Parts: sequence; structure tokens; C-alpha cells
Amino acid sequence: MTGEITVVLLWVAIVAIVVTLLGGAAAAMVWDPNSRRKARATGKGAALPLASIPAPHDSWPRRP
Repeated sequence: MTGEITVVLLWVAIVAIVVTLLGGAAAAMVWDPNSRRKARATGKGAALPLASIPAPHDSWPRRP
């Protein structure tokens, strides 16, 4: 009986650690206090060069 309780508590601890690590990784992906992409997009002269962006119909499907 005591061995079964120990195994169950061990699995509960392992699951808790995995859930904590996955939650921390997800939070780290979402939370970015100083996004480099945002800083680059809002910087002076960071407008998109629209002339260099091809039209969607030019890329697919390819026709000879």
C-alpha cells in the first residue's frame, strides 16, 4: 500500500514539473517586453517597400 502511494505521488510530482515547464515556455513565447519586431516596425524609415513585394498571383501557380 505504501509503495503504491509513493509511486502515485512520484507521478503527480513529475506531471506537475512538466506542466510548470510547459506553462513557463508558453508564457515566455507570449510575453516579450521589448519586441525587436515591434521596435523595428515602429522605427523611423521602417516603411514596407511595397514596390518590391510581388503580387500574389505572380507566385502561384507557376506558369511557363
